[in-house]
Amino acid sequence: MTETKQLPPPRLKGDMSLEEAICRRRSVRSYREERLADDVLGQLLWSAQGVVKQGESLRRTAPSAGARYPLETYVATAGFLARYQPAKHKLRVLRQVDV
Repeated sequence: MTETKQLPPPRLKGDMSLEEAICRRRSVRSYREERLADDVLGQLLWSAQGVVKQGESLRRTAPSAGARYPLETYVATAGFLARYQPAKHKLRVLRQVDV
């Protein structure tokens, strides 16, 4: 059986407008050693490819011509390699290895 990891629900409201976030954005090239918390990882994954509307026609956070959504998102950590499952907001663990 394949292991899955349920992610915390995404936040749909924030304290900062999109415009302010764009203006304040800066590239950073000093990285921390600690891993991302599950809520932060879940928010990043949802923001990149998450579902905003379920039903007859699935709607996601990223645009896609014809709603085909050809991109897949993977997470690689020191403990596992996983594929993001947007419809379930879960990670499907593919390998339990440091990749």
